Amino acid sequence: MQQQIEENCTLVFTLPVSYVGWYIVVALQIEDYFNSSYTTPMSSVPIQFLFYAYAAASNSCTTRPQIIGERPNRDPL
Repeated sequence: MQQQIEENCTLVFTLPVSYVGWYIVVALQIEDYFNSSYTTPMSSVPIQFLFYAYAAASNSCTTRPQIIGERPNRDPL
């Protein structure tokens, strides 16, 4: 499983083909700090995801989903 954190704080997960038919658990701990010199978070929130890996059909769409429209201040969807 590959993961990377982009400059805009987006996590990207790519499951290898060998994981088809498996459930994958991802557990994150989201923490915010007053500034980079602080070692104690102001808050800490756990979040968990469960992914299911499946093989794409041969006629599946190759275009990724897109957000259409404006998102001022990166408002949540």
